[in-house]
Amino acid sequence: MGKPGSGFLVLGLLLLAGAAAADSVTVALDPGLTQLTAAVTDEIATGAEMAGMHVTAVFGDGSAETIVWTATGSEAGAALGTNWSLSQNGDTGSLAFFPALSGPWILTNNTGQSITRLLIDTGPDNAAFDTTTAAAGTPGSGLGQSFAVIPFLSSTGLDIAATYRDAVALFGSDPVGDLFRVLELTFTNAGGFATGMTLAFLADTDQVAGPLQPIPEPTSLLLLGTGLLLGGWVLRRRQVLQL
Repeated sequence: MGKPGSGFLVLGLLLLAGAAAADSVTVALDPGLTQLTAAVTDEIATGAEMAGMHVTAVFGDGSAETIVWTATGSEAGAALGTNWSLSQNGDTGSLAFFPALSGPWILTNNTGQSITRLLIDTGPDNAAFDTTTAAAGTPGSGLGQSFAVIPFLSSTGLDIAATYRDAVALFGSDPVGDLFRVLELTFTNAGGFATGMTLAFLADTDQVAGPLQPIPEPTSLLLLGTGLLLGGWVLRRRQVLQL
């Protein structure tokens, strides 16, 4: 378990307790394609411990850039794109009862155009998003923190749809509904996340045992089985012809 993170400790609590932000925020859960892991190894991950995940920014002109998250300090990490960045310093969810004590994620845009969507994919890493503060979650996951904007550290006028995708389950179990592989932020306000804007938010992640592995879709399993049967038939056919 990491140390409580980032110099926003008291300031963040005061800001969250203050007037509500003008932004409109919705949070949705999309089970999608189940992802598997052997275990939750720590109920808290720091910015540095999320190294390896992929962050994709989609721009107003339809182009996109994917950056691999790297450690930038003992507890800090970031995806440093071309004139945009997403960073996080400290524990992502150090105290679930006081989420403002967690280290915030900071998104900045200086590209000269808007960002319309941001996708954070923990799959290639050893982490998963933990969305719930309920005690009855995935074993080992502890208490979590869903996406929440930090007022006054963020630009105003943003409308954000935050969607967690692809539920995570332990091997041999069904998803509980608290852990997810991907967090997708869609900026639905006119102009999107425009150049010069800043977004500060909370989102908890847990450490899991190795990169996440998707359950093959039934169609894929059927095609694989058919391919194996066909390959076996062809091999036997050739052996008969050689006789």
